Amino acid sequence: MRSLVALLAVDVVAAQAPPDWVPLLELTIANYALSRANTEPEDFLCTTKGKDHDNCNCWNDHAAPQPQDHVGDCKMPQKCWMYSASTTGYFNYTKMANSTDTLHNTLGKWGVPSDMYAAFDASALLESATFATFHLDIKNEKGHFDAHVGTLRNYQGSFYVGYVAGSADGDLVQPLERHKKADIDAVGGADPESVICEFFEMKKVGYTDTEIIEIQNGLQSYAYKKAASLVPQAAKTSVVEQAVESASCDARSLISNHEGKRLCVYKDTRGIPTIGIGYNLQNPGARAAIAAVGADYDSILSGASCLTDNQVMELFEPSYNSAVSGAQRAVSSFGSLCCNVAEVMIDMDYNLGDAGFASFGGFIGYINSKAWSQAAADGRGTAWCGQVGSRCSDDMGRVARGC
Repeated sequence: MRSLVALLAVDVVAAQAPPDWVPLLELTIANYALSRANTEPEDFLCTTKGKDHDNCNCWNDHAAPQPQDHVGDCKMPQKCWMYSASTTGYFNYTKMANSTDTLHNTLGKWGVPSDMYAAFDASALLESATFATFHLDIKNEKGHFDAHVGTLRNYQGSFYVGYVAGSADGDLVQPLERHKKADIDAVGGADPESVICEFFEMKKVGYTDTEIIEIQNGLQSYAYKKAASLVPQAAKTSVVEQAVESASCDARSLISNHEGKRLCVYKDTRGIPTIGIGYNLQNPGARAAIAAVGADYDSILSGASCLTDNQVMELFEPSYNSAVSGAQRAVSSFGSLCCNVAEVMIDMDYNLGDAGFASFGGFIGYINSKAWSQAAADGRGTAWCGQVGSRCSDDMGRVARGC
């Protein structure tokens, strides 16, 4: 059983509650859900289960899918991870007196997870905020993802509160590992690679960290899309359909490859204390973020304690989403970029921070002009490139290839 729970970053905006606050609140919550819905990996959903998908022709001795020897036996596409999915959810909104007791009573009636109450309470101290939590559970061949999005506006003595939940249940592919049978010599020493599957036994294995991230991203997409589709105003404006049709670029693997994953504090190339997947412990919100995943900031910073794998993933997701938003703000042409370049923009924002990445004015100008060679040359000439080494080489190589 694998379970992940995370509190995502809070988006704070200036609040005004006009007479049409209901459609405004609905669109805010729908767009927030949709911003987290374009995460489904390519070929995640299997188009066919295969006639004999558990046989030795479909899996190798490293528990990886392999090209099939018998057409129609194996799942397709080869690297898919889910056979089917079902989704459910619900949406609620209301106006109430600005009372914490009234707020908690309402959240209880709506079935809001208790770990979201603190986010609602914090939002009540601001003019407006929108926030989310998620929960992933993988057990045997079943995956379950819960997505929760809340928003609260504090205006003239009243709380305007909205909440939407979406859940996705997936029938997952069970990874198998192929093993030669111990008594293989009893059949005359025949080469088992060239004969039928009676010479092998198939053993179930668990999911790797990379596979769990793939499954999380896939189920997350289904759950958040479902949540957004339940918001009445979003359905009226077809915002859900437009988002589903848009291209989905996912830089998680790129960032993870560049950053690595470390459970204990270390110094990055600039001497900054870092943990997890490149999380900067000097970020202004680092203390609160570490506390939110159930760890002690001072203990983590000193190296006296480390994070668990689950805590690392909890810490990564809001930082990743923040980097996506930062790249979108900094690069005016972001929506028209191919994934090859867009993912580099996200990776750079993740590493540099919003302000640091946005300061690369010349580089970003070349990107907006689609002058790929000039952009790559500009990027290679920065001090940042000298500091991060192979990361810059990889990123600028991608930029040079362009779209």
